[in-house]
This record gives sequence, structure tokens and C-alpha cells, in this order.
Amino acid sequence: MMQLHNKALHQTRRGGVLASRAIVEARLAGEGWCCAGTGWIYRAAVLALILNAAGCQTEPEHIFVQGKPFNHVVRVTTDQGDRASVVVGQILTLHASRESGPWIAKAWSDAPKDGCWIGSTKEREPEVATSVTWLTEPAGAAVFDLPTASTVIDGPRKVRFTKAGEYRLSAASAITCSREVSNVIVVSVRQN
Repeated sequence: MMQLHNKALHQTRRGGVLASRAIVEARLAGEGWCCAGTGWIYRAAVLALILNAAGCQTEPEHIFVQGKPFNHVVRVTTDQGDRASVVVGQILTLHASRESGPWIAKAWSDAPKDGCWIGSTKEREPEVATSVTWLTEPAGAAVFDLPTASTVIDGPRKVRFTKAGEYRLSAASAITCSREVSNVIVVSVRQN
């Protein structure tokens, strides 16, 4: 039987490499480089150690469940307030805050079977713009930045618009067993 060989090149921004060589092109948020060399072996080993250590953790002493009555509020704004005016292509900074609670601590052994519990909680989160889902109306003209490693947990979000018009922005927030949509902010976008 004849053996077939695949000697084609994978195309990357840096040229090409043989198809038989592993290629890593995915980047972490905010990472300005990638590699197709042996550095991935080191990263994979570190990741394996971290995951192994995480798997060896003991059960938490307490978990948190939603109290009654439970409140979940999300508020969004811009650097300019609830109404903003920008030109096409200009960057606008978005902010979101979230309040939720009350949260009640319970023993791990009393965790609800429906999964409506979390391991730790904050009743007031002053900046969650990178951890909410932004909604725009009309859709299709808003371009959002990608959170970086330093802002992925808590930080502002940036948006720019590709067309002139009036846009309504809101944010959907999902925490364990609760989904809420924020207030609406209006952004007027004009041509240069």
C-alpha cells in the first residue's frame, strides 16, 4: 500500500510551517504575541500543574444561596453619563455596576440540589462592565474591545460605532440562577 504524506503548509501571519508541526495561534486576552515553537510545552506543563492543584482542593466550608427576597440590579453608564455624544469611530468608555443579595452562608453539605449556589459572593460590585453581555439597538454598528488579562475580572469596556445614528445600550447580567437587564443608555453618533 502506498503511503501518503501531507507536506502542505499551514498559513499563518508569519508565513507557514509544515503541517506535521503543531501550531498554536490562539492568544490569551491582551497577549500581544503567539508561538509555534517549543514554548507551548512549558505553558502546557504549568497549566497541568495549576489544574492538578485546583483538583486537589478540599470542599469549601461554606457556600452561598440566595436569600428572600433576592435583589439583583445592574446599572450602566458612560464616562459622559446616561447620555453620550460621539463621532463615528470615537472610543466611548462604558461602566457597569451590580448589586445582588442577600446571600446566605450554608454548610457545603446543605448545598441545594438545583445548583443555585455560589462559592463566594460580593453584594456590591462597582465595576463589572467586562463580565456582562452588552446589548445594542439597533444592532450591527457597535464594535466592543476585548477584555485584557488585567480587566477581565473587573474593568470598564470600550465601544466605538461604525455608523452615525442614535443607539440604545443596555447590559444583561447573569449570576447563579438570576438574569437581569440593566437600565438603558443612549448614545448619539454623528459623522465627523
